Amino acid sequence: MLFVLLMMTLVSAFYWGANRFREQNRFNNLHAALEDSPGIVVIELTQKNGQRIFKGLRDPLAVDPEALANNLGLTADVAFSMMPYYSIDPPIVLERANRALKVPEGIQLTLTEGVLKATGSAPSQWLNKTRETAAYIAGIERFDLDDVTTDEDKLLHEVIRVLNPPVGIQVDVTPGRLQIMGRAP
Repeated sequence: MLFVLLMMTLVSAFYWGANRFREQNRFNNLHAALEDSPGIVVIELTQKNGQRIFKGLRDPLAVDPEALANNLGLTADVAFSMMPYYSIDPPIVLERANRALKVPEGIQLTLTEGVLKATGSAPSQWLNKTRETAAYIAGIERFDLDDVTTDEDKLLHEVIRVLNPPVGIQVDVTPGRLQIMGRAP
């Protein structure tokens, strides 16, 4: 009888310890996932009434911490107290730039060490507006548009190719206008 009681106590202790270990591992995984998520900063982890509370900062474009908790099966066991802030984590800055600049089809943005680089082709109106707007996006130190061609540039090259103007003829394209100047035989 004493042996059975001792075995039941050991099995119960093992079961309790295994569950406790598994639960602690899930919380550690959540904490690591939050720390690895761009735009989330965990400042403090407290416990109240059996619930672990993550306190910190969260960019509006960052992943939802409650969604991370749901994925790990920790819905009732955790709570979040996150203050809003604007992150300068590169993936967040790039997402913010794509949204703020309303990037048209044909343009790709990349961010490397604070330099936002655009490549592709876009309307000149977008290009002019973007030059002004990009300076106000947190995390962007410089905006590189060297590899962007405008729709007007494409049109100009096509017009020159088709017309093959003689020497002395100058062709220019601006939004909504084709201008041909000079003298020709």
